[in-house]
Amino acid sequence: QKKVRFADSLGLDLISIKHFDDTDIALHLNNFDKSNTSSQSVFMELLFTNPGSLPDFLDRVSAVKVLLESVQADEFSLSGVVRVLNLAFQKKVYLRYTLNNWATFMDILAFYVPHSSDGLTDKFSFKIITPTFLEVGGTLQFAIKYCVVGGEFWDNNKGNNYRVRRHIFKISPPREWENGWIHFIYQFFAIVGLVISPAVIPPPHIGYS
Repeated sequence: QKKVRFADSLGLDLISIKHFDDTDIALHLNNFDKSNTSSQSVFMELLFTNPGSLPDFLDRVSAVKVLLESVQADEFSLSGVVRVLNLAFQKKVYLRYTLNNWATFMDILAFYVPHSSDGLTDKFSFKIITPTFLEVGGTLQFAIKYCVVGGEFWDNNKGNNYRVRRHIFKISPPREWENGWIHFIYQFFAIVGLVISPAVIPPPHIGYS
């Protein structure tokens, strides 16, 4: 037969209580790595209007033989679609781009978009990885080259080239968070990846460069 003994019968306390004061809390809060409370996000700004959104787009394709239709840019890549006049079955389309104002440049081959031909025009697509070493405020420039029937046609945005500029958003919590419980709550939810309602906490400071 088993016997159950409680701690008080052995002269021990049933409950162990530890008291914390404001000094203990402040000490733990000050030990947080404040570098984790800020983050940044890259934004690539198109410095031109996508030609495909303009009403005279197809007329311009017929006139100049090759024209950028649309571009999408994010933190990691730049992708787009080019429309060319269907002058022959054999054709190649290239994207020429530079990161240093044409001191050097690279050519990449665009690929035909399957089933995109309407008889008069064809579509080609391209994608490049956005270089991480492009400095803040730095500009990527590009133009389109169309090679067909022994000739070359260019779309360089009417001599201005197509330009994409790199920006960075820096997000950090307000300073009043640093030595209070709200800072502790922000740190905790930032670590576990949960979302805090905007009604509960003040908005973070956002810097744009």
